[in-house]
Amino acid sequence: MKKINYLPLLIASAFVVNGCDYFDSTNNTIQESYNYRDNYVTKSINVPEKSHNIAYNLNLKKAYIKILRGLDSDKFIVSNGTIKLNIVPDYNKPQDSNGDNIYEVKVYIVDANGNDYLMLLRINITKNGSDSGAEENNTRNVDSDGDYIPDDIERYLGKDPHNSDENRNGILDGLEGDTLYNKQWYIKALGTATNPSDVPSIVGNDLNLQDVYKKYMGYNGGKSIILQIVDSGVDINHEDLKDNIDKTRSLNGVKVGDPTPGGIFQPHGTMLAGIAAARAFNGKGIRGVAPFAKIAGSNWLVNQSLDALEAAWYSGPGANDIAVTNNSWGTYYTADTFYEKIMAKGAKNLRDGKGRVYVFASGNARKYNADANIQYVINNRYALVVSAVKYDNTVASYSTPGANVWISAYGGSVSYDKGPTIATTYLSGESTKTWDSDKGGNYTYAMAGSSAAAPMVTGSVALLLEACPNLGWRDVKYILAKSAKQVDSQNPSWITNAVGMHFSRDYGFGLINTKAAIAMCEKGYTNFKTQKWASTELTSNSNIGAQKDVTITIQKDMKIEWVETTVNIDTQNASDLDIFLISPSGTKVQLVKSGTQIGENLIPTSDWMKSGFRFSTGAFLDESSIGDWRVEIVNKKNGSAILKKVSIKIYGH
Repeated sequence: MKKINYLPLLIASAFVVNGCDYFDSTNNTIQESYNYRDNYVTKSINVPEKSHNIAYNLNLKKAYIKILRGLDSDKFIVSNGTIKLNIVPDYNKPQDSNGDNIYEVKVYIVDANGNDYLMLLRINITKNGSDSGAEENNTRNVDSDGDYIPDDIERYLGKDPHNSDENRNGILDGLEGDTLYNKQWYIKALGTATNPSDVPSIVGNDLNLQDVYKKYMGYNGGKSIILQIVDSGVDINHEDLKDNIDKTRSLNGVKVGDPTPGGIFQPHGTMLAGIAAARAFNGKGIRGVAPFAKIAGSNWLVNQSLDALEAAWYSGPGANDIAVTNNSWGTYYTADTFYEKIMAKGAKNLRDGKGRVYVFASGNARKYNADANIQYVINNRYALVVSAVKYDNTVASYSTPGANVWISAYGGSVSYDKGPTIATTYLSGESTKTWDSDKGGNYTYAMAGSSAAAPMVTGSVALLLEACPNLGWRDVKYILAKSAKQVDSQNPSWITNAVGMHFSRDYGFGLINTKAAIAMCEKGYTNFKTQKWASTELTSNSNIGAQKDVTITIQKDMKIEWVETTVNIDTQNASDLDIFLISPSGTKVQLVKSGTQIGENLIPTSDWMKSGFRFSTGAFLDESSIGDWRVEIVNKKNGSAILKKVSIKIYGH
């Protein structure tokens, strides 16, 4: 008999495909045992609970088919050339051997040419009533030995999914395997010093990912979640990145290829890539937040053009399959709308219409009184804006605030001699700020900024979309907001809206909590329907004086997702204005704070609101839109200012 081969994992469908001529071996069971390692590609579809006649037909003629003893073999029969589940599965009352709604059987097959195969057939039973796609992964992703590595990844790596400590050193396999993992306090804080500051991290102040890793690491059953780093380029030959690089979707400008790092911030993109998706369990360096996701790199910051950005964000090769894009860059001020026009296309069309998620850093210009809400590139509804938090769960001294900030993650202390910073990858062989153990100079402890916080969210979104692949871009934002953790609760920037949502210009809805986000989507979350909107405009032509309040009415009732307020103010002192928006429910949000600076690389002119400027926020999330909205303008220095016009546009469902 020829050598035993392995077929890819085959998934059952809820119907039988007819038309093949099979040798029927009935329901006999081979008693012999075979010593072989499971080495198959996992593919998965949903089979709803309580389905009848679940069966799988092999596309083989005159096949000899026998069921091997073990697993859930007693739940299967072979009849008329099909492998059938002989029960009607109930999701709430699983009858499989592990109680996880995965029915597995190993089958021995001899085809008409005498070739013999071992096949593992897996039937994933899903619960009715949800459209997030979570049930498919609830049944597939298990960690049988409790070592914080999903079984399918252990098989992929050639490890034993039933042995939690393969090297017998008393440490669970998932808590080691990367030489600098103990320096990554943002993934798991151990209460130890991780850089030259000698300031220890704080146990519990981390991204709360450990339990997530029991099921999700970006591997996605062999079809890895793809994330994108649009930046200065990525070192695709880095020892801790190369196994996760997706070269077919990486861009050198507009061309497919090596996203060669360049520019004055040459290492930047490589550092971001490591935070998001450095490979785990390879005995090297660090691990990313989503350590088995694929990385598509782009060096757009080196080759800046509208065509190159459009290729990265929307039209490049394989763009449909990229789940989330990281953008750790921005400006102090911009009123250009071409950025959001590209994002709008991506949100509408990519991921088969579910939309790509676009993650942005809020900025590091707090000392310049910057406001993230004066950048159109990040104050539109498609941008998921991330601010930076230090190791002690307080806002970083550099992090740019704004009413458009959605969520926060760890950016580290302002400097590596002040407190814990972010351990990550660096251009191969070029790092000087690294640990003594890093003889090759491939890593650094010196990364910090909202630039570092953003890829933590990007990696987390990859994990969320692995768990719940059917979520749309709006659903991702909503779930992250609802599950976020309020930190630094005494910070005066916190408000609570009319439905109990906490919001802060410093933190957005709070610190990202990936574990809670995944739990929310797995509990039968129902996706948003088509987004609705309502708008109205008021012409005022009135003097603002020291303060001006205007009321504008929205007639449509919907649950709010996003609010845009555009003001047209004729003044040479636009940066002296504090502008607030008060909802019909009484929630008051500061849209922009006075003190933003005029000058080179800042705001170009002092009359920047003259032609109308849009300010946006998600702070009113889930409130009702209907009723009287009030715009309050406070003229801090009482300079000449005329309110020409104000408009409000609300998006919701």
